[in-house]
Amino acid sequence: MNVSPMLIDRRTLLGLAFLSLAIILIGALLKITHFSIGPITGNYLLAVGLVPGFFVWALVIYDILKHSFRNSLLWLIGIIFFGNLGCIVYLLQRDELVTRR
Repeated sequence: MNVSPMLIDRRTLLGLAFLSLAIILIGALLKITHFSIGPITGNYLLAVGLVPGFFVWALVIYDILKHSFRNSLLWLIGIIFFGNLGCIVYLLQRDELVTRR
């Protein structure tokens, strides 16, 4: 059975999710330590990291709702509570989940 493609390539979304997670973690570290690198502050990095994170989050939720597979509700709950980590795990296992149905 062929896997229907996502709106954006899975590898691109996976890279964007990892990049977003890294930027958010660095921004949180800068915010906790009250450190800034010139004009780059923790608030700035958190804002820059959250935008692609929400974009990936929305596309992954759309993909889960588009394909009805076993335990899709649990995947939605995991993505809502764990955010980017849930998206990354889903993107890594997507092909297997969608073909299994």
